[in-house]
Amino acid sequence: MIKKDPGLEKRMQDIELQMQKWVEQSPNYRQSAVPDVLPVVVHVLYANSAENVSDQAIYNTIQALNEDYGRTAPDTGLTPAVWKPIAASTNIQFCLAQRDPNGAVTNGIERRQTSAGPFNVDDLCKFYGTGGLDAWDVTKYFNLWICDLVSGLGGYGEFPTGNYSNTFGNVTDYTLIGLTGWVATHECGHCFNLRHIWGDDGGSCSGSDNVGDTPNQADATSSPCPTFPYTITVSRMHPVLCL
Repeated sequence: MIKKDPGLEKRMQDIELQMQKWVEQSPNYRQSAVPDVLPVVVHVLYANSAENVSDQAIYNTIQALNEDYGRTAPDTGLTPAVWKPIAASTNIQFCLAQRDPNGAVTNGIERRQTSAGPFNVDDLCKFYGTGGLDAWDVTKYFNLWICDLVSGLGGYGEFPTGNYSNTFGNVTDYTLIGLTGWVATHECGHCFNLRHIWGDDGGSCSGSDNVGDTPNQADATSSPCPTFPYTITVSRMHPVLCL
């Protein structure tokens, strides 16, 4: 996206600076007791019956998102002790849309059989003209596309830029949804301006996720997951906590 739009990176940096400034100026801010409810529309793209995921699988994904962002998931007891004092609900809730953009009753799910997949990060799944489904008004709905993605790609989320785009939302592979929908949770995090904790710096340990709850991490970890806390040393100056 940055290659296509040279001004995008500057807008992303501006949004981050605005957020950091707000945090500095609001040290005593407390969340409202009223949750922020996001009406969700799920666009299902499928070439066969296996890819045409059930309504129940989608309900399970919405439940998983609410558990993860509300900190009510069954695995919250596994939170390492160092983070338990600051672990909290985000006060964000997801709900399948009940009205479509024309005001008609909907279950928040639309489907299209297509031969355009598997899809990649080029956003072709987000346009009807390229075999996908168009986003509903991104100022009123949170858009989530479920489809067959190319091998090795579990999903991707678009970062906010300050300007509304007709591609904003979350894309998740059809095999990775349900009650253990961590991919959807992860990609939604990017839509909320959360970066990878390793800073996407190629393993140098110089990048940051711009959130002070974790130290810098050199790079992503993969299976088998190391036992917490697992510390490696990139250099004498950069001890790295791997999560």
